[in-house]
Amino acid sequence: MNTTHYLVSLSTPSGLSSGTRFRLEGTTLREWLARRHYRRGLARLMKIGPHMIDDVGLTVEQVRQEIAKPFWQV
Repeated sequence: MNTTHYLVSLSTPSGLSSGTRFRLEGTTLREWLARRHYRRGLARLMKIGPHMIDDVGLTVEQVRQEIAKPFWQV
């Protein structure tokens, strides 16, 4: 499926211009990608060892909970 076509086909609140719609959808996509990147980074640190998690100021349990979330969940 063409990415542009996919973005256009998403439903948006009424009254938004197409430019606003693309900005909102682009922002959402960037947030999802950032969360995925962050959670994959945490997973890599977990594989290295718990001492790496301590270095970023989180507990192992916090990291387990975070990496278990789907990319769309805050």
